[in-house]
Amino acid sequence: MSENQKSPSLTSYVAEFIASTRSDDIPAEVIDLGKKSILDGLGLAIAGSVAESGRIACRHIDSLGCSDGPCTIIGVGMKRRRV
Repeated sequence: MSENQKSPSLTSYVAEFIASTRSDDIPAEVIDLGKKSILDGLGLAIAGSVAESGRIACRHIDSLGCSDGPCTIIGVGMKRRRV
């Protein structure tokens, strides 16, 4: 690569990798791990919704005046507006 050519940014490299990857290229073990990670994240969000820290976070969001938006907060009847 010459001095005037720039190497692609990490973001460009990752975006190209993702765009060119077919689902058949992904090993079954990686897909299983991804599914487990998504379920783990949802479980943590639901558990956090009933924890004291979740209630504190909801009160804080409400105090900011942005609790009536289109973004759902998992596990509670509150939605958040983007700020």
